[in-house]
Amino acid sequence: MLLIFDPRIEELMIKHLGFNELRLVDMKRTYREALEKIQVDELFSIY
Repeated sequence: MLLIFDPRIEELMIKHLGFNELRLVDMKRTYREALEKIQVDELFSIY
């Protein structure tokens, strides 16, 4: 299945997915947010 990292694509896909796929989208969103937080934390820990 397509990895959904673009919020614009994500919103379009949600309209066409069933419950299990929506859960997968939610898990990918959580994963993306965690990766972004890690990157920000690493950026500030350098200085």
